[in-house]
Amino acid sequence: HLERSISTCQQLGDSARTANSLYALGQALAVTGQGEVAALRFDECIRIRVRLGDKRGTAACYNMLGNIQYDRGDLDSALGYFSRSLRLKEQAGDERGIANSLLNIGMIYDEQGDVATARNSYVQSLALFEGLGNKRGMVTAIFNIAIIDSDAGDNEGSLRRLQTALDMTEQEGDLSMEARVVALMGSILADLGQTTAAKSRLRQAKAIFEDIGDSQGVAQTVLNLASLAVEAGNNQDAIADANRAYDIA
Repeated sequence: HLERSISTCQQLGDSARTANSLYALGQALAVTGQGEVAALRFDECIRIRVRLGDKRGTAACYNMLGNIQYDRGDLDSALGYFSRSLRLKEQAGDERGIANSLLNIGMIYDEQGDVATARNSYVQSLALFEGLGNKRGMVTAIFNIAIIDSDAGDNEGSLRRLQTALDMTEQEGDLSMEARVVALMGSILADLGQTTAAKSRLRQAKAIFEDIGDSQGVAQTVLNLASLAVEAGNNQDAIADANRAYDIA
């Protein structure tokens, strides 16, 4: 269907619609794991959108190419594409797009081990999302900052940030992110030795993951509960939780 749409738009000389159809086809191919073919379509789309002066559209293509390279494990190439996307969004004055690009760039630096630069990107992203009143974006940025700060030993500060994020996820009704925030709070409480509170948070997260059908989230949370059981000397409970996680996974 999309291939026919591209052909029709080309015959009509409608460049903007041709680019939109190429972008949609690239997305469809990327979702089905055909990253290399999808990249070719995004490259075609970029050539047209550059000619049209469509900076936001071109930025979207570079962002998709960054995602493809990230999925392939080529972090340097992904960073290059995300950075190109960011520059175009800055030129276009697209604040929400800039904030999202900063999240992506922070993610790459985080995985490369440059946590200081990653955190700086997340902080910049958070400030933009706050200015826009975008709570979902704020929660994602806070979540990422909390992970870095917790790894650096600032568990108390991370918990305070995560409580703020949790309040926002509950207001937005974002159950998936709510579960992730609660699970991270449980892990941090466990690191602080607050076992009872940690169990409570992890069980809360597990219930949400079950409600939304996230089996991977359920399995990981059950494994975390198993680790707590081992530390408490409850080996039978630990074995039962580990087996349950294995069955779910």
